[in-house]
Amino acid sequence: MDVEEEQSVAVLVLRLGTTPISAELSAALTDLANSPLRVVTVLIQNPRSSVDAVTESKELHEFTEVLRLQANVGYAAAMNAGNDVVRSHNCQVLLFVTNDVSLECGSLSSLIGAAEGDVAIAAPVIEVTKDAVQQWQVGGSWSKWYGWARHRHTHIKPTVESTVDWADGACLAVQRRLFDEVGGFDDGTFLYAEDVQLAVRMRQAGYRVVVTSDTVIAQSSGMHRRSGAHGYLLIRNELRCAQRTAGPLSLAGTFTFSLVRVGVEVGRTLANTVLRSPLQKHHFRQSIGMAVGVFDAIRGRHGKPPSFLNRWAAIPD
Repeated sequence: MDVEEEQSVAVLVLRLGTTPISAELSAALTDLANSPLRVVTVLIQNPRSSVDAVTESKELHEFTEVLRLQANVGYAAAMNAGNDVVRSHNCQVLLFVTNDVSLECGSLSSLIGAAEGDVAIAAPVIEVTKDAVQQWQVGGSWSKWYGWARHRHTHIKPTVESTVDWADGACLAVQRRLFDEVGGFDDGTFLYAEDVQLAVRMRQAGYRVVVTSDTVIAQSSGMHRRSGAHGYLLIRNELRCAQRTAGPLSLAGTFTFSLVRVGVEVGRTLANTVLRSPLQKHHFRQSIGMAVGVFDAIRGRHGKPPSFLNRWAAIPD
């Protein structure tokens, strides 16, 4: 899709609570508004509390629309609600982005332009620090036989577009027509693996998911900030993804592998306890969360994590 044409994009910025929008993202959105694109911007306020739901700030006035949700409904449901808000604008591309993303000014147009033809989802390269080493995250891999969604990392900054199984929901350019065709995000996932499930459904429909090296973003991982809830949501939602997109044998493989992962996390907990590592509490909470996640996937419980996991992760009920 040539960005010089009369093309329209809806930018859906998801903000949790009153966390400020990164200065880099704000500058990038301003630059995008001055491009040849017709741009509609929506701030989706996903509140931590009832106070957040009515909080005003000057940032709200920089957006075409402001969607104030009454409760924390998670990433998937919030983004779906944002899509409903912009239906009347008939935008060709949806740009899903979280408020904490940092990126180079002027790079969003390339990302949006990549979502064309058989490319249903275009995502940026994500700059990360892993084990004290700078790396680049280039989408992820997913196998229907064991349902494990893994990020792909490289020590060399990519210079070419890559076709991947899925891409992180921190920043995604998605063809609007195809997003609606596959039913959007799965509201029941709440958080984590909603991007995996969307990508899997897109690929099953015959479309591609790509990571373009023209856009690079940075974002902090929320795993250690959400101990327990992270493990719960990730493993439960991967089982949900397998259930909704794969056959019985694949679901059985995913379930078996999930039990193995719970066992590995218990082993990490014991090892860190013996070593008196500060990570002991994190792995303990992860193992509890993952075990409960498997149980809840079996009984069909979806949405927000259980209350005790929410308290560990400072997620409001």
